[in-house]
Amino acid sequence: MFYLQRVIERLVGRPIEHVMREQVFDVLGMASSSYVWQPAFADRMATGYDERGTALDVYADIGRKLQPLAEEWHKPIGDWLYADAERATRAAFPSLQPLAQFMMPNVAGSLFTTIADYSRFLVAMLSDNGGALAFSPALRRAMVTPQVGLNSRLAWGLGWGLEHDGSAELMWQWGANGSFRNFVLADPERHRGVVVLTNSANGPKVYERIISSLTGSDHPAFLWFQV
Repeated sequence: MFYLQRVIERLVGRPIEHVMREQVFDVLGMASSSYVWQPAFADRMATGYDERGTALDVYADIGRKLQPLAEEWHKPIGDWLYADAERATRAAFPSLQPLAQFMMPNVAGSLFTTIADYSRFLVAMLSDNGGALAFSPALRRAMVTPQVGLNSRLAWGLGWGLEHDGSAELMWQWGANGSFRNFVLADPERHRGVVVLTNSANGPKVYERIISSLTGSDHPAFLWFQV
């Protein structure tokens, strides 16, 4: 996903935050979502916790460290292209390699959002034509067509994990940024889904029980990383 971000920026010549805001966030009314840290998030940001209950944030801390550079350069983080993010990472974290997980924006991990905003996105994904996003039937089919197989039950489509549970083809995706563990599961044929966001490294113990209770079954997608 991070490489795809770089491709998009190269093709359109614009920062990925601008592209996503114009084509997704603004279209769906996701006013509280961004791939970059914004000082306005400080009073609304949930505190993350590690497995032992110790406060731990990853991208919020990265964003706070990068904000002074944005002010010094007179260039908001949302206006950064990859070259800016790489230069900022080297300056803010001189002892670390400028890897994607330390960069912002990073579409593979640095999304700041709310349950209401992400639910709007999920509703669009479950619409036959993408709802307000209005993507083509061909793109919708590609999203839910296996591109890379994992085993007899799991595969990757375009941007979504796919699960065959015997009676339905389900879409899923996960998030694990240190202290934030999240999961979304959706049934595109029945137009229903559930998303659970947690602020703890122990979050899977919560979202697995919630989703299994709502769907009436366990899901191999919970264990995809062990395949």
